[in-house]
Amino acid sequence: MAKSMDRILVIQLRQLGDTLFSTPLVRQLRRLYPAAEIDWLCQGFNTCILRHHPDLSRIETLPRSAPPLLFARLAARLRTRRYDMIVDPQTLSKTAILGWLSGAPRRSGFRRPWKTAFYTKTIEVLTPQYTASQRLRLLDDPRVDLTDTHFDFFVGPEDIAAAETFAARYFDRPVAAIYGCREVYTRHWPVEHYSEIGDRLAELGYLPWLVHGPGEYEAARRIACLLRYPALVNYPLVSFPVMKEILARCSLMVTCDGGPKAAAFAAGLPTVTLYHGTQAIFWNVPGQPRHRIVTSRLDASLANPIRDGHAQSPVGTVTDAETTTQISVEAVWTEVERLRTHLAL
Repeated sequence: MAKSMDRILVIQLRQLGDTLFSTPLVRQLRRLYPAAEIDWLCQGFNTCILRHHPDLSRIETLPRSAPPLLFARLAARLRTRRYDMIVDPQTLSKTAILGWLSGAPRRSGFRRPWKTAFYTKTIEVLTPQYTASQRLRLLDDPRVDLTDTHFDFFVGPEDIAAAETFAARYFDRPVAAIYGCREVYTRHWPVEHYSEIGDRLAELGYLPWLVHGPGEYEAARRIACLLRYPALVNYPLVSFPVMKEILARCSLMVTCDGGPKAAAFAAGLPTVTLYHGTQAIFWNVPGQPRHRIVTSRLDASLANPIRDGHAQSPVGTVTDAETTTQISVEAVWTEVERLRTHLAL
């Protein structure tokens, strides 16, 4: 694109994991438009991921249930910024309308029913393709590297210090993080299965750390109660940036899909993640043996690339299970052993 861009806005309102999946957009925008001011619009809780980002000029926030007057004031404020480009990876009704009201001459989002009229460019969602690559396609620029998808999650010195204090207090051996607190059927795996994995890791000399966020302590405690070996579950709740830094001090992670998994990706922590069907393709890094998957049954047309180790597919095991709940302990443990072999642990 020959036209210069003075001001650009990325709109990703919610979900910690989804916000991390959108951070490659900022890196690519900075490469394309080195002099541009790049802003981000999100809900307040998600600012923890963005507040230390060196390439962001400002962060605008919109409360989750903003009343009409507050929504209108935000729209007016965005309009006064005179953005040249809006990039909307979330493509919700409210984000589509906000982008349109901003008056930006270039507005891109995904092709969704009735929302197309609010954008100057819409991109079809490809099936299957890794989500971070999908979002980079919104830039509609041949110079964009669709494989440059690592997450940027910058933290402050206070977050690093808090993580160091946490590790010094609780970690007395190599740590295997375990996150199994999601009850949604597409992300649910029985607590007794997580505890079996935790015991096997403990037998190899790891301290199982049962990761939990706000409201998830009881789910983590249920796993801990079934373990035969000691595990770390009773600790003060930590912020998301501190959690990311603590994960960077671990050896590996066994996890369901969710925000902590995305934080592990950002921290460079090797992972084994359980998925439901095609979600493995959308939400796991392709071609990376450090980030392995175990997934329930895929459509036959999608399973072969994974089994053949295709570079654009995630690395791991496609089971014959109908749901995540039915995935066996042995299938997950096989991927843990493969990960440890790859890492030479």
